[in-house]
Amino acid sequence: MVKLLPSIPNLLTNSRNPTPRSLMNLAKRPSWEVRELVLQNPNVTAEVLFVLASDEEFWVRQLVARHPKTPESAMTLLSQDPCDFVRESLATNPNCSAELLRRLAQDKSYVVRKSVVQNPNVTDDILALLAKDSDDRVRRAVAIHPKTPPSLLAVLAQDPWYWVQTGVLCNPQAPIDIVLSIVQKLKDRDDFFIRKAIEQSPFFPFLSFLLVVPFPLE
Repeated sequence: MVKLLPSIPNLLTNSRNPTPRSLMNLAKRPSWEVRELVLQNPNVTAEVLFVLASDEEFWVRQLVARHPKTPESAMTLLSQDPCDFVRESLATNPNCSAELLRRLAQDKSYVVRKSVVQNPNVTDDILALLAKDSDDRVRRAVAIHPKTPPSLLAVLAQDPWYWVQTGVLCNPQAPIDIVLSIVQKLKDRDDFFIRKAIEQSPFFPFLSFLLVVPFPLE
């Protein structure tokens, strides 16, 4: 009986078979499907990930940017990737260092900067930097973030965009005096998004009890 050689997909999904050398060889295959399967293998090495960080296909580089085993050297390379989607994925990687997060916090793309806010390792100094961001969507992400300190929430409560102010309303760490000041400023504006933000605030039962919000919420 002829024993058939395993196919590449079977080889890559069977964690007992691929060696680091075979994975490196497969990572250089012209088929992007094969290279993508390499990244899904639990035995993929830092060396292979570094090679694939320069892959010609952006979605392969994006997978490397998200990968929990991606080494610092590959992350540094990916932080300068020309594709916004790759840098965005890197910004959400929980293994991304504070140094790289600071670099990404100054990225040209607001989507990347907003993703930095969502990284579990984001620090107070990075949040302070992004609280001054030129894009209101980034500032609102900081306003909502549960790690944002009260001193920054007080600043964001004075933001010229009410969209940012309503982000503070949704933050469970916001001091009640700041929440009351925002509601007092916005309560007379007949705006659906303001009403929904107040309704979704963790302080809403208290606010409604005090009749701070005079209009009905749907």
